[in-house]
Amino acid sequence: MKNSGDPTSKVENKIRKALKELRDKGRIDDTTRSKLTPQYSTPPYIYGLPKIHEEGTPLRLIMSAIGSPTYKLAKELTRILAPLGGQKQSSVRNSAEFVKRIRQMELRTEDMRWSVLM
Repeated sequence: MKNSGDPTSKVENKIRKALKELRDKGRIDDTTRSKLTPQYSTPPYIYGLPKIHEEGTPLRLIMSAIGSPTYKLAKELTRILAPLGGQKQSSVRNSAEFVKRIRQMELRTEDMRWSVLM
């Protein structure tokens, strides 16, 4: 497969074009367009954090999109969509909250599943 180089500027241009079209159609105003338009973007990058508790110390891969062409759009979508999700019982902020919740749970017999290992 041939590597055609860094697509960052192409993605920036596509976003600029889409935002211009939205503004021209009256879907967004100039302030919003300006706020969401990527400038001097960098490609997303991957780095690894060691899992020191595991044998061989494998890496947990993290992708950072900060400064990428889509970062401002993603941030705005998060702002818009976050209130729609609310605080669901199925979501937790961190492992400490998870442990606290699970310790407070009471299991009924009908909630339990049994298996027999032979």
